[in-house]
Amino acid sequence: MWIVCHTQLFDRALQQYDKLRKREAFLEQFRKETMFKDNLEELDHSREVVQELVDEYQAATRPDYLSWGMDQVNHLYLTTIHSVPSAVNPLALEMDI
Repeated sequence: MWIVCHTQLFDRALQQYDKLRKREAFLEQFRKETMFKDNLEELDHSREVVQELVDEYQAATRPDYLSWGMDQVNHLYLTTIHSVPSAVNPLALEMDI
């Protein structure tokens, strides 16, 4: 029950953020700050983090939750192994990459 309530709360916050961002409402206040002077990427990244939280909350209600997201983790792991030279990455030598 509490997961549903939290998911709805965060969903609503995302919807409100999207509306404000689309209208560029209140953004002048952020642009006055040094970290937002050139762009608003930090705000957009924060929105992505909240969306990931909602996605995980929703996944936690499903029976396959324990394997949820493993494709992304496996892809990230394999991408990392392939991008690190074998001299630095002993796993690359073991896996004959």
